[in-house]
Amino acid sequence: MNHREIRNLVLGVLIGASGLTALAAFSEFQAGTPIRAADVNAKFNDLDARVTARQARISAVCAEGSSIRAVAADGTVTCEADDVGTGGTGFTTGAGLNLTGGVLGITDGGITRGKLNTTGTVAPGKLLRATADGLEWADDGLKLPFSGTISAADAGSIGLSVVSSDPNKTAMKGLGGNYGVVGDTLSPTGVGVLAANSGSAGGAALEVSGGIKVSGGNKPAFVHQAIASNSFGNYTCINNALTNNRPNAILIVTQNFNPNGTLVDSGVYNDESIGVFYGTSSLDPVAFNKWCIFNQDTSSLIPVNADFNVLVFNQ
Repeated sequence: MNHREIRNLVLGVLIGASGLTALAAFSEFQAGTPIRAADVNAKFNDLDARVTARQARISAVCAEGSSIRAVAADGTVTCEADDVGTGGTGFTTGAGLNLTGGVLGITDGGITRGKLNTTGTVAPGKLLRATADGLEWADDGLKLPFSGTISAADAGSIGLSVVSSDPNKTAMKGLGGNYGVVGDTLSPTGVGVLAANSGSAGGAALEVSGGIKVSGGNKPAFVHQAIASNSFGNYTCINNALTNNRPNAILIVTQNFNPNGTLVDSGVYNDESIGVFYGTSSLDPVAFNKWCIFNQDTSSLIPVNADFNVLVFNQ
């Protein structure tokens, strides 16, 4: 390659790479003149200085959240805000957000309030349940392993209803180390647990396997002791919230010679047949609106400190 071809090659590379047209200094090479390494190096050094000088002229910066839109000949810049939405805290999908080819990850506790679409077939009281095809709104309650359903009942009467789809199977079973089933009511006339038989007149509403224990401050099974203030003649009257003002109550009464296995304030023998009655006369303050235990022999007085076992059924 002769010196002219080398010169043209150098000029083409330098001018094409930098886009600078002011590099006419290379025209100082003359035809027929040998090209020396020192001359070429000097020209490259001069080119590098010119490019560096042009690059250093851009000294302006854009604030955080913006970017350079244009650069002027004097090195100044024009900035514009970044196209990132409203601070990164909101997102509008328009026609919807379609995620494909990956998984949308959310950190633990990242969702503080979730909301599902409640239009269409969704109605208050329905439950969301999993199926083989995904999720669906349950029209007939939530299916349980025993092939029954559990659903919200009338909010004005029952909070939870459990029904077995098989009339010969169990609708609900409770098993626990302390209590299997607990029922409580806040109403003075309410019922903690209700057992009912809706199948036939001869069916049982309640079946008990094992003993029955009574507890609490107002037990339906208790011991009544005859004392001077609650007795008159051949009868003694019970003052108990479960029996007072309840003429339809059913009482089962037996005599108890020594309650709790002790003879302290007991050990009184009442050798008479007994019965019960409900006092309806306001003229008798001892018996009025109370259930009383009486000796069937009206001439036999109730002994003081005589004890009686009482079991109450209200209806």
